Amino acid sequence: MAKARTLGSTLLGLTALVVLSSPPGTAAAVPDDPPVPRAVEGFARAADGTVIHTYDTGAGWSQWAPVGDQRILGTPSWVHERVHPTEVFGRDTGGRLVHTARGVAGWSDWEVLGDARLAGDPVAVHQPNTGITEVFARGEDGSLLHTDDYSGHWKPLTAVGDIRIVGSPIPENDARTQVTEITADTVDGRLLRVIDVSAGWDLWSVS
Repeated sequence: MAKARTLGSTLLGLTALVVLSSPPGTAAAVPDDPPVPRAVEGFARAADGTVIHTYDTGAGWSQWAPVGDQRILGTPSWVHERVHPTEVFGRDTGGRLVHTARGVAGWSDWEVLGDARLAGDPVAVHQPNTGITEVFARGEDGSLLHTDDYSGHWKPLTAVGDIRIVGSPIPENDARTQVTEITADTVDGRLLRVIDVSAGWDLWSVS
C-alpha cells in the first residue's frame, strides 16, 4: 500500500482521499502515489456507473475521461506497478470482478474475472518483490475471496479459510517481510489478520 501523502485532504488510514473536481454524482477518487516517477492518478465511478480517470499533469489535474464503457457498482480499485501498466478493478452490475489495464495503445477491454459474486468493492495490492497483483473482496456469503495473476493469468476467486467478514478487507504489502497481509472485521466482532506465507494462508484473529 502506498504511503499517505498530504494533499490538503482528509486522511483515512494510509490512503489519501481528495475530491478532484469530480463530475456531479461520482464517487470520490482516491489518488495513489506510484512507486516510480509517474503521474499521480485518480479513478472514480461516474453518475452513469462508468469508470472515469484523471491524472496530475504537473500543472494541475487533467479533465476526467472514461475508461471504456463498463458499468460498475461502488468504488474502483487500482494499482501502479513498477514496469507494467496501471491495473483497475471493479464490481460489475452483476456483482462480478472486472479488470482493465493500460498499455501502450491505451486501456484494454474490460474482462470479467470469474463468476463469483461480490458483496463489496474489490481491493488490489501489488507485490513489488514478485511482480504479482492480488485482489481481495467480500463474497456474497461473507467469505474473504482472493485471486492473483501469479501464473500469468488470473486465478478463479477462492475463499481464504472459512471466516466470514463484514465490510471490505484491507490488504498491504509488508516491505520488511515481502508478504501480503490482510486485515478484516469478522461477523462476530473480531479483527482478522491473514498473512500469505509460502505454505498457504496463515489466519488468526484478535478480539
